[in-house]
Amino acid sequence: MLCIDDEQQVVWANVAAQRLFGYLADVRGRLESLCYNAEKSGVISSATAVELSSALSERRERHLFETLEGKTILLSAAWTSQGRGILQFTDVTFAVRTVLSQECDTLTGLRNRVALLGRLTEIAQARVSAAILYVDLDRFKAVNDTLGHPVGDALLKLVAERVSKLLRKKRRHRTRWWRRIYHSADR
Repeated sequence: MLCIDDEQQVVWANVAAQRLFGYLADVRGRLESLCYNAEKSGVISSATAVELSSALSERRERHLFETLEGKTILLSAAWTSQGRGILQFTDVTFAVRTVLSQECDTLTGLRNRVALLGRLTEIAQARVSAAILYVDLDRFKAVNDTLGHPVGDALLKLVAERVSKLLRKKRRHRTRWWRRIYHSADR
C-alpha cells in the first residue's frame, strides 16, 4: 500500500509495497520514479513500467500488471479531488490462473468456447473491429482412428503451438488493439 500527497510524492509505503517495487529501504519520493526503479531493480519489464506509469499518471482506479516473476498484480487506487491517493497492490495471480484454467483447453492451452463467447460479447458491446481465425484440420478423425488418440492429441498441440507462435510474432507489428480469438478443432 502507498499513500500519495497532493504533490504526487509517496509519503508512506508498507513493507509489501517496498518489496514489490524492489526497495529494501524507504520508498518515499516522486510517484513516477517508482516505476523506473522497479524496472531497474528487475521487478517489472520496461513495457510494464511504461504501462504502470501511465496508469498512475492518468489516475486510473484499477489496473492489472505482471511482474517478471510471473505474478499478476491488481492496482486499486482511490484519488481525492486534490490529487491525494491511496494505492493498494494485490497479488491476484491465483485468481487469474483459476479463471484462465476455466477458459482454456487443457490439452492445447488455447481459449475454449466459454472464452470465445465472452470475448465476442465484449467486442460486440465495444463495437470494435475484430478478426477471427478458424482452423479446421482436414481428415483429423482419420488421424485419431488410424494412429490413435495420443497421436491426434500430439497433432493438436503442435498445430496450437505453431499458430500461437505465428500470431505472437505478427502481434508485435500491430497496435495494442489487435486481439486473437482462438477456436480449437472439435474432436
